[in-house]
Amino acid sequence: MVDKKSVLIIARQFLPYSNTLGGVIRVSKIANFLHANGYQVHILAARGFEVNWFGLKDSMSKHKLHYYTDKFCEIECNHYINSKNNNSKNEKDNLKIKFMKFGNKCLNEFLIPDKGSLFSKNATKAAFKIIKDNNIKNIICSAPPPTSAYIGYKIKNKLKSKINFILDYRDSWNGIPLYSKKNWLFNKISRKLEANIMKTCNHYTYVTEPTLNKSKAISKIKNLKNKSTLIMNVSDVKIDVKKNNSRKSNKIIIGHFGSLNEIYRDPKQIFELIKTNFPNDFEFHLYGDHNYDNYDFVKGFDSVNHATVIEKMQDMDLLWLIHTEKVSGDENIPGKFFEYILTHKPIYVYFPKNSETGRVVEENKLGYVSPLFTEDKDETKKVLLKIIEDFKEGNEIKYSEDDIKDFEFEQMFSKWLEILK
Repeated sequence: MVDKKSVLIIARQFLPYSNTLGGVIRVSKIANFLHANGYQVHILAARGFEVNWFGLKDSMSKHKLHYYTDKFCEIECNHYINSKNNNSKNEKDNLKIKFMKFGNKCLNEFLIPDKGSLFSKNATKAAFKIIKDNNIKNIICSAPPPTSAYIGYKIKNKLKSKINFILDYRDSWNGIPLYSKKNWLFNKISRKLEANIMKTCNHYTYVTEPTLNKSKAISKIKNLKNKSTLIMNVSDVKIDVKKNNSRKSNKIIIGHFGSLNEIYRDPKQIFELIKTNFPNDFEFHLYGDHNYDNYDFVKGFDSVNHATVIEKMQDMDLLWLIHTEKVSGDENIPGKFFEYILTHKPIYVYFPKNSETGRVVEENKLGYVSPLFTEDKDETKKVLLKIIEDFKEGNEIKYSEDDIKDFEFEQMFSKWLEILK
């Protein structure tokens, strides 16, 4: 007999085998919400070497965690652990890192949907056992990486109507450079596979409207909207906003929480702009992995546990969202945005023009938005000047609970209960 109160979530990247909270937080929130509503949640993910629980180990103990063997996950974890333990990298280490990045790029180019597909057989075997042993009907496959979607597709094709296959997109697949193929033949095959998965799934959940639009264009399903639901990455945290949070410095303290890198979140150009024009006006507090301590106005800190990160955010004057890769910048709203707004602190968005994040912040009057330096350096400089002037005059942007009521957690995540059968 089918157990409608059991659900299996499949996500190749998950705790404690991830070096970023952003890649796993959505799945953990889904799991905790369903558990609070009477569901027994099973989570299936790739096994690596323990990296970080980000303060979520206790909350994850409520769920049944299952792992399958994935050698690439082991290699990724091992590389991250070694790089953290070896702070003084020599030329040999740098060459090794470059080689690994090149190898990773090649594997993701020639393997469809991505390198994780080599171990998808291990995942499907584990999933079939979990489904059979627990009489599970509902499976949620959360991507990226797209291997998670591919695993759900294989399960659905075998079990047919016995399974309610929900495809959950945190980001696009072939709609962003990270997973779209450069080679025309591989690109065609990859897009065809994504279209087939879209057609096969019972329901499709997405985080922003541009994500849905890209999926419609790739799948060519005219009525895709009819089996789709927008479920944004809203925060499940409840806090008491600090009322008397006076500024602690003459400089404007800008906080960023999460990793920075040269691919998607590269602050080098805006840091150079600030170094030349506003070196004494800003102080950036960067929590998480980055390599930008060489700027006098930058202070680096270790990653903060999820349980205490909001407290740190409230100590900032301005909270920073950055995305410098143009193709994927239009659809992306980082999960950090929904945590930032809990603090009622103004947000500074440094994204490509016409981004969904910029639109949401501007329409709701939640902060400041500037284009990338490479798109319009004069406008970027103008926005920074506006921030300086507003803070000096005490006119920085402020907002209240009423301004963010559309992003309330229970209201947004209750949609999951309507989708599950």
